[in-house]
Amino acid sequence: GYAEGIKAPRTPNYNAVMDDGRHWMAGEGLNIDGKGMNASVASFVDLLYRRRLATLQSVDDMIEEFVTKLDDLGVLDNTYIIYTSDNGYHLGQFGIPLDKRQPYESDLRVPMFVRGPGIPQNVTLGNSYALNVDLAPTILALAGATREQIEKAAFDGRPLDRLLKTGETDRGKEFLVEYNGESWDGCTAFLSPDGIYLDEVDDGVMCGLRGPSAYRTEPRWNGTDTWSSIQDNSNNTYACVRAIDGESDFQLCEWISGEIEAFDLATDEFQMKNLAVGMAEDELSGWTDKIEKLRSCAGATC
Repeated sequence: GYAEGIKAPRTPNYNAVMDDGRHWMAGEGLNIDGKGMNASVASFVDLLYRRRLATLQSVDDMIEEFVTKLDDLGVLDNTYIIYTSDNGYHLGQFGIPLDKRQPYESDLRVPMFVRGPGIPQNVTLGNSYALNVDLAPTILALAGATREQIEKAAFDGRPLDRLLKTGETDRGKEFLVEYNGESWDGCTAFLSPDGIYLDEVDDGVMCGLRGPSAYRTEPRWNGTDTWSSIQDNSNNTYACVRAIDGESDFQLCEWISGEIEAFDLATDEFQMKNLAVGMAEDELSGWTDKIEKLRSCAGATC
């Protein structure tokens, strides 16, 4: 098959089961036996990675055709092209087989490339950040909308045209990351050798979005192994503050179920050490207060 033998990246947090006070989906609660993915699940994750590469190849072909067409029409030099994505995707990080709903770098970070009139070539901007909510005001600014018109529209995001063209930015150093978990009662959370096992978390919420049948890809899955099919849960609901200032990069997240995770992304990009453990109460309160302010702000007040 395509890319035969290629495996999903074995990052330091790949299949790492943590016991440092995290939300249970990244800890020992994810699987019945308290362990990470077994060989069957890891094999399926690798297969999925190869399929995603094949899909991306078709995207690459499409972009080439699109850019060639613009060039043939003589409008390429007068066209802005933005290449990005709405979310990342984890493939085995912290033992969670697949999906995109966690506050970790695998899920949050996406590529963003921009070309067009006035934008320098081959420049990487590392002095600021871009968010999905910035796309709409940025497109308006590139199309000629004034700052006054954009501010009147009360976007939560900021136009990035000045950053893209001059490298200068006046945006704040902190932003919000949040997600509301999804679930339904009666879901199949696990498949064990003894049959179906319905997991009920401490708060009585049934967990998991898709049952094991979602992964019945013979011979990658034979139904005899014990593993978790959980991709989400209603208490996988969290809000985070991310603070980026120069070379510093810090994130603290709080779940509705009470867990708190904090990481120094400048020195721990794979989020292996939860700094919330042992954090002073006043420091912790300062960060959670910032989360509440970011959740309640809108438009320019953010």
